[in-house]
Amino acid sequence: MRLQDVFTAVIFTLFLPLSGAAQQTPVGRQPDTAVLRLFDPGKLLLWQRYYRGTIDGVHVVEFSLAADGEVCQGYLRYPKSRTRIRLKGSVVKNQLRLVEFDAGNTPCGTWQGEIKNGNLEVEWRSMDQASGAFAETKESLHPLQTPTLNDRQPRFIRYTGQWQGRKATLVIAQSYGEQIAGALFLARTDRVYKLHGRMEADSLLALRTIEPLSRSAIRLDGVFQPDTDLRLMWNGAGERGEFTLKPAGSFPVASDVWADFQSSRDLLYPVTTCPECNKWFDKKRAAWRRRFSTDEQTATAAERNLYQASGWVDIVCWEDQWISGFLFLTAPGDSIPAGHAFSFDLQKKNVLTEEALFKTGAEWEAFLTNRAAVTWKKWPRAATDKSFEAWIRSGGFPLRVPTSGGLVVSTSFHPVYGRNQVLIPYSELKPFVANKRLLKRLPTE
Repeated sequence: MRLQDVFTAVIFTLFLPLSGAAQQTPVGRQPDTAVLRLFDPGKLLLWQRYYRGTIDGVHVVEFSLAADGEVCQGYLRYPKSRTRIRLKGSVVKNQLRLVEFDAGNTPCGTWQGEIKNGNLEVEWRSMDQASGAFAETKESLHPLQTPTLNDRQPRFIRYTGQWQGRKATLVIAQSYGEQIAGALFLARTDRVYKLHGRMEADSLLALRTIEPLSRSAIRLDGVFQPDTDLRLMWNGAGERGEFTLKPAGSFPVASDVWADFQSSRDLLYPVTTCPECNKWFDKKRAAWRRRFSTDEQTATAAERNLYQASGWVDIVCWEDQWISGFLFLTAPGDSIPAGHAFSFDLQKKNVLTEEALFKTGAEWEAFLTNRAAVTWKKWPRAATDKSFEAWIRSGGFPLRVPTSGGLVVSTSFHPVYGRNQVLIPYSELKPFVANKRLLKRLPTE
């Protein structure tokens, strides 16, 4: 330890209130007296540290911890709700195991992980091991100081370019943490590469398909810089090479993110240039919020993080004047997310319905069912997984949106099988077109 640090620790110990432990406090770091009071008076602590980051890339969380050797104590705090939960456990060679306690001193969860290179990465599990979460945090000198986890604001970003002679569109959904999600669309094909990955602090971008064992699995690597060309290395699906995508627009994000002792919810959706379209999202969000409510004051240990709600947007087409996709929402008690299709005309500033484009009815429904079956019965999984086939047959393809390549008919979202879609070219839909002029305005490949 440097002489200056020793001097600071001695002075701090001399003037520390007798009700708390003594601590060797590094220069510039302010002590958390609430944590010090968890230890026996006069106890010399080896360290006290603050960490701030996100849980599952969404919920902001803070850890204030101290250790007197192998015993580690402190608090977890959700800044937005101001919920604070006491922690106690052990730290051995930077490996942490902490137990959460409610206000009645009853264990209500565990955190396990490690401190590495100034970062604290820990996994949360409920006491019955039925649910979990993952926190990634970075160290700061002060509880109110926010380390630079990700200084990029959440956005939906679109890039366009060419891959192997085909138009390529990449949509990235960037959240508060370093985790990101996206989708890559290739023209003249119904293949959509659903991607997930990370954007590190040094802007290194790594995206992989969600189905890594698929024969068409790919990996995209590049360096992200805001509002500049994105150079990516494609590796997978029998192809390898470098290509460049240009930024083609972005939307800021509206969010409803909350976490407390009893519950958590998160919903991010784009704020488009169409006010009426944004109202559509706002109404869906309001109806979603009305489906659940909790009272943290009466929560028991068994209710720790029991009520979880989530929502996300799955964009399937994004052009200069058009955006369409699906909004999925879950509330406590839901086994399957509720799916909502949306199509927004960004030029005319209105919401387009299926009825405005096509002659809907029994004949229309029968056609879509039969046409989708022609495609999905050829999927390898339908031939090998009877449960998947049964789910397709029972649920069908209830969600539909127009895209640049045709009408996308989609299943709902399944926790195991995800969302599956079939693309039907507009040439096959001519008998059902209700508004030819409106259909011609749709972006085409």
